[in-house]
This record gives sequence, structure tokens and C-alpha cells, in this order.
Amino acid sequence: MKKIIILFSIVLFSAAMVSAQAWHVKVEWDATSSNCNCDASIGSKFIVYLQITDVANNVTLPSWSVFADIDDTDYTFDVEDAVKGHCDELNLTFVPNYTIYAYVGFWCAETTPPELVCSDDETVSNKSCFDFGQALILIGPLELD
Repeated sequence: MKKIIILFSIVLFSAAMVSAQAWHVKVEWDATSSNCNCDASIGSKFIVYLQITDVANNVTLPSWSVFADIDDTDYTFDVEDAVKGHCDELNLTFVPNYTIYAYVGFWCAETTPPELVCSDDETVSNKSCFDFGQALILIGPLELD
């Protein structure tokens, strides 16, 4: 009986961990290219932009953008409100089919005004409501150059 309880606990914990990451998109990047070199450590930032479009219904959801510190190599967006809300709409003509566009750029504060020294982007297609609801969607790592 004790083994059954332990096994059941592990299954519940695993399910909780998977659902905790559902409805999130993680964008990873690598800025080790020599083009991403910037001597200014204060004020330099990555800008991370995310756009999700339901191509089946021709609907672009509100986009997200954040600034990340120079030590960061990823950012995770919580897209549950927008994507799940869209998935739950009853008046959609077609089953949603999402394309996700991610962009990361590095702005060096060494220059005035700050200069974009490197960037990259990626598009991921054919994601469904089920995909978003099951687990974290990973984009990247983008190779900033």
C-alpha cells in the first residue's frame, strides 16, 4: 500500500510540474558572437519580442515585449490569458493553428543613442491549442549575430 501511495504521489507531482509550464513560451538566445560585443555593462539590454498569430482564423494576438538584462540567456512568456482565451472562443471559424514569431536584439548602451549590435529571430509554425496546453513551447536558442 505504501508503494502505491508513493507512486501515486510521484504521478501527481509530475502532472503538476507539466501543467505549471503549460501556456508558456520560452525564448532562449546565445549572444556569444563577436558581433554582440559591448563594453558598456550598465544600461545595455536585450529586447525580447513575441508575437502569436492564429493563421487559420487570421487573428494576431496582442504581442509581448520585455527588456532582459545582459546576463540573461532566456525569457519565459506567460501567454495563458491571450492564447487560452482565444482557444476558448466559441465563434472561431476554424480550429486555431498558431505561428509564433520571436525576436531578440541586443542594444549596447556604449553609444549615444544606444545601438543594436546583434539580433536574431525565429518562427515556429503549426502549434495548436493542445500544444500550448500540454507543455512549455521552446523557441531557440537564437544565435545573435
